[in-house]
Amino acid sequence: MEENQDLFVKFLDGRCTGEEFLQVNQLLENEVEYIKLFNLIKQRENYELDNPPVPSISMQEWVRSLEPVMQQRIAIHERRNRLFFSRTILRWSSIAAIFVSVIVLTNVMLWNNSDYTGLSDGKTQVVQYAELANPGGIPKLYFLPDGTKIWLAAGSTLKYPEQFAKKHRGVELSGEAFFDVTRDEQRPFIIRTGGIETRVLGTSFKITAFSGQEQEISVATGKVSVSSNGQEVALLTRGLQVRHNSETGENTRTEIDPATLEQWKTGVLIFDKQPLNLVAEQLERRYGIDIEFANRQIGIRRIRGVFASEEQVETIMELLSIAGNFRYRKSGEKHYKIY
Repeated sequence: MEENQDLFVKFLDGRCTGEEFLQVNQLLENEVEYIKLFNLIKQRENYELDNPPVPSISMQEWVRSLEPVMQQRIAIHERRNRLFFSRTILRWSSIAAIFVSVIVLTNVMLWNNSDYTGLSDGKTQVVQYAELANPGGIPKLYFLPDGTKIWLAAGSTLKYPEQFAKKHRGVELSGEAFFDVTRDEQRPFIIRTGGIETRVLGTSFKITAFSGQEQEISVATGKVSVSSNGQEVALLTRGLQVRHNSETGENTRTEIDPATLEQWKTGVLIFDKQPLNLVAEQLERRYGIDIEFANRQIGIRRIRGVFASEEQVETIMELLSIAGNFRYRKSGEKHYKIY
């Protein structure tokens, strides 16, 4: 529709209001509208290549980051009779080839919050917030108003203001997400997860902050500052992770493989000596199932394994039972009991 075309033009020009920005993301749930935006971006990119007035590095980087996702969605749209990807075989020693599956902005709720921001004339303005949620499945890709990309895990929510403040960009995360933050030297990007505050200018990293668990901040690129109750507890660079125990206040730094963070974005399940009870919680969130332990001691067993994003939960449970030396029984459609 013509009005949607005009809205996409405003979106690419950075002239959307907060309400229009949400409308754009809702339109992108439709494959036809997604392809329409992709074609508009390519038209602009080709025009700028032929008529380069003032190079826009940020726009070029954004287009390049979107192109693989959009190309894939176009391919899926054109292959109407091929609705499912071929099944990928599990490998314990290496990652299998993974197809990216991205869903753009779903389940958006908007409400008035009691936060206020001061204006230059001394008046105050009520800050409007939006909330992103991923109820289940693989991590979903979302865009924030500043261009920051977020892959939100199953069972996670992110709260952010419709319009970021002039001096900082603050969001609140409950659950797990990977952030690819648009760089802004004048406005640091701050993620609050309980008593932990993660501050960056422009970088990529993953945060795990589910209730009742240790928090993890893992860095893929750039530099990340992590604070607890106003005190910096870690300054992380590529390939470093900090784990924070809120009960003891203990912080543990470890090295990680940044490639696993990229694989996580595509939906790969990676268990690297994780307790079985935490593995079960991940499966519950992703597949909407319920896992019960007959003996709590089984839950502390540590598991290693890698599963493709499209792997069925039945296959995962079967292979985990072999690796973890346990038995399980399924009752009904979604209940599993581990012995």
